Amino acid sequence: MNYKNIFEIALEKVVAEHGYQGVIRNRDIHEQALAHRLAYHLEKSDLFTGYHIDCEYNRHGDDPKIDEHGDNFRPDILIHVRGTDDDNLIMIETKKFNDSPQEIETAQRNLASRKDYYRYKHAFLIIFPETSLQENSVVEV
Repeated sequence: MNYKNIFEIALEKVVAEHGYQGVIRNRDIHEQALAHRLAYHLEKSDLFTGYHIDCEYNRHGDDPKIDEHGDNFRPDILIHVRGTDDDNLIMIETKKFNDSPQEIETAQRNLASRKDYYRYKHAFLIIFPETSLQENSVVEV
């Protein structure tokens, strides 16, 4: 399955709804609100039947998710089966077009290490664009 293409289609829907175009032109929509809409469109696609699509999900079984420094963290979007590492499909971190290059680089680095630690098969960094999808809007890590 071409996940990048699926994410680009869902991202285009988010941009059409809440993008920074048209009358509203709201450049300050919070990243979590945009991530929720992205997850909504992924769920409505019915391409991930049998998986949970969760935003800000902070559990690893009964325990909190922790990073390599022992700090709690909540991935922006997970496509997984709750309660097991056997069906961890996709971990997604999101950023906005106006986040700094350092924030984006840090997100990519963290995503790569957390993907392996929690046994996700795929990890993607999705950058919400200002007006339309860019070549780097969806990056597999």
